[in-house]
Amino acid sequence: MVICHITTVHKPTDVRIFEKECSSLAAQGHRVIFIVWKAESKKANGVEIIGLSDVDLPRIKRFRIANQAAYRTAMAQGADIYHFHDIEFLPFAWLMRLKGRTVVYDVHEDMPRALYGRYWIPKSLRKILSRLIESFEDRAAGKMSGIVTATPQINARFARINQNVVNVNNYPSGIIDGPYAANHQICYIGGISQIRGNSELITALGMVNRDIKLNLAGEFDPPEYRQQLEGIRGWEKVNYLGWCSREETSKIMSRSSAGVVTFHPLPNHIDAQPNKIFEYMSAGIPVIASNFPLWKSIVEGNRCGLCVDPLDPAELARAIEYIMANPDQAREMGANGREAVKNKYNWPSESRKLSDFYRHIGKH
Repeated sequence: MVICHITTVHKPTDVRIFEKECSSLAAQGHRVIFIVWKAESKKANGVEIIGLSDVDLPRIKRFRIANQAAYRTAMAQGADIYHFHDIEFLPFAWLMRLKGRTVVYDVHEDMPRALYGRYWIPKSLRKILSRLIESFEDRAAGKMSGIVTATPQINARFARINQNVVNVNNYPSGIIDGPYAANHQICYIGGISQIRGNSELITALGMVNRDIKLNLAGEFDPPEYRQQLEGIRGWEKVNYLGWCSREETSKIMSRSSAGVVTFHPLPNHIDAQPNKIFEYMSAGIPVIASNFPLWKSIVEGNRCGLCVDPLDPAELARAIEYIMANPDQAREMGANGREAVKNKYNWPSESRKLSDFYRHIGKH
């Protein structure tokens, strides 16, 4: 098949879209085209990347200019399946459906709930905007050829809207081999923001009575959030690495004794399945995670880490202390996590679900 993936929001190196979905589909013999707003046009991993521009646009302009360009470019490809990843592309996807195209909506997050954590939206507007977005998304999603969801919870929501829905979890592509690093380093890899618990993490570092380093990799959102973190006692223990490639993040995890993912208890976080939980597990390091029921079932259910109140720096500090003080138990946690990824939480099984789904909707 000719499969065209579309995004105007995500990076060309996005783990879910490029590293997993596009690359695995190309490896199966499909012709895969990946249309991205800010990217260089090239071929990588067997995927034909079409970069539409190298210009950053404000959100409002991106909605109109970038999505129109993506729509026109996508329609010119004559693909068998169009698979898009951004809620803001829904009006153009709807137009594609009206023109008889087979269109798939990939829902990475529960956007109506996610709006409650968007700092750039005034708090007074978040509730009404959430309801409006949910109403529009439900109506448009019901018209799509199919829906791909990133978590079982999102899947349950869209299964009531569209009869062709599949849950393709964001599990790791493979195992990161190497011995457990019993040292005084931990890591956080991903977007750095207030709602992702980074202020509490830095505060916890200041409460840990050890010579410890946090390998911090990612971009600040917003950029000025860095100044806030630099003013917290504990920042002196941070080794900030900026944005890192997949190869670099693998090395960071390999030299760390634990990985931290302590998002705040927002509606969109509680039922999410952050990729970094499974990446830490695949690297064989203990996970220190928020104590949400779903996350506890993964982390504590597989005996691969500790769950804490993400809003309590003292509890987080105690978890870090425990990992540092008990290297044998930490090593065992890491081994349990790696084994769980080998047996259950892995991308090859999810990739097959996506291919089967394409074949299913192609028959309708």
